[in-house]
Amino acid sequence: MRIGMLSELYPELNHSQICRFLIRAEQSGGLNLQAITAFDDLAQAAAFDVIKAAAHE
Repeated sequence: MRIGMLSELYPELNHSQICRFLIRAEQSGGLNLQAITAFDDLAQAAAFDVIKAAAHE
């Protein structure tokens, strides 16, 4: 379910990038999708940059 939700929020990320992000989020203490979806437009753009950077590591 998380992969599907994140793929809808960030359609430009592929399955592998989303999975890597989810693994890193869990290793760092967990992922709260409600917190991610509660961001305003500016915060969403910043979160996208973080997700994209993490996916490319």
